[in-house]
Amino acid sequence: MFLRTACVVALLSAVATAHADIGLDRFHRFFAGLRGFEATFDQVIVNQEGKVVQRTRGTLQIMRPGRFRWTYESPYRQIIVTDGKTLWVYDPDLEQVTRSDLDTSVGNTPAVLLSTEEPLDTLFRISEAPPEDGLAWVALEPKGQEANFTRVLLGFDDRALVAMEIGDSFSQTVKLNFTRIKRNPDLDPALFEFKPPAGVDVIGR
Repeated sequence: MFLRTACVVALLSAVATAHADIGLDRFHRFFAGLRGFEATFDQVIVNQEGKVVQRTRGTLQIMRPGRFRWTYESPYRQIIVTDGKTLWVYDPDLEQVTRSDLDTSVGNTPAVLLSTEEPLDTLFRISEAPPEDGLAWVALEPKGQEANFTRVLLGFDDRALVAMEIGDSFSQTVKLNFTRIKRNPDLDPALFEFKPPAGVDVIGR
């Protein structure tokens, strides 16, 4: 009887251990060989009371190293794009463009997480998070003091990155759900180039 019980305990322990790092396993498999990423997204911002204060949606394209394009399409339009050197933020409704250096503007932000080829464990403390909503989660805490967020959670199904949650310094949480996901798509490098439209105000150097 004792031997049978010991075997069952050992088996359950082995199963628990096998599942303990499923998020980290999917995390490493996703980023291994990652050259690019494309998806549509739905985004909500939740305040510290758990109330949704903003809903937006749009598309994103990532081309490593360092290039990304985030396009908010509703309820307002905004384009955030970089070629790896210069960061452009274009607000069509305001007829305004902000230009700045990528490394000083983005620094240690979630955009770097998807577009950088630097080992992520040099930028973040990475750990397994509890599973939720049928997804495996990984938590990343920035090592740098200059980061404008406190933690990022990445949610994976058995095939891809499908969710991201970002906790900021104002106790708000930005939640992103990705659909129409393409890993390593054939993206045109011109997507990451930006020329300010005629007549808009350009702020920055």
